[in-house]
Amino acid sequence: MDNLLENIDLSGLKEEAYSKLKSALAGQVGSPLSGLGWFVVGAAVGGAAMWLLDPEKGMQRRSQLRDQALKFTGDFQQRAEQEFQKFSGQVSDAWPSGDQAAKRDPQNLDS
Repeated sequence: MDNLLENIDLSGLKEEAYSKLKSALAGQVGSPLSGLGWFVVGAAVGGAAMWLLDPEKGMQRRSQLRDQALKFTGDFQQRAEQEFQKFSGQVSDAWPSGDQAAKRDPQNLDS
């Protein structure tokens, strides 16, 4: 095994590895997620999976996460309904005045 390593030319490997690492850290390797970026994403996904699938507290954490997601979607839906009601009220208030203006001066609808 040692004889095999002696026959491999390692000159310039340090500089090449350094330049690849530097470009990977700068995000200059083809895609927005370079090798290091994919490593970080994989570590985050793995950590989240480990946190959620923990045999001792995983079920409790998943339940809390589900409850928070349901609360968020409920709050979002309630806020959307409020905004829709507000907008529809504004439209219905503006509709009669626009209708009356069109009847008074149908030639001047562009302004």
